[in-house]
Amino acid sequence: MERVFSQADDEFFSFTTPNGQTCEQYAGQFTQSMGAYLQNPGATGNCNYCQYATGDTFLTGINVKYSDRGRNIGIYCCYIISNIVIILLASRFLKYTKR
Repeated sequence: MERVFSQADDEFFSFTTPNGQTCEQYAGQFTQSMGAYLQNPGATGNCNYCQYATGDTFLTGINVKYSDRGRNIGIYCCYIISNIVIILLASRFLKYTKR
């Protein structure tokens, strides 16, 4: 599986494989179990490792799911609307000029 990303070099952890092994042979099983990926799995020598293969891998760390995005946007919109209603009601019933 080949991934094409526009990532900066400083987003990767680089390591060197033992002699005669490719990056995939040396760290392939580890990266699959961690949800990570290797930028250059066929390379022998210097390998680039990224700990997040997808956005969901990153979002798991902050307890958010991409599949819940519609629900979360709805909750956020309800929050904004309720704040606007509260401000309008407060400005209608509270008379600040009589202070």
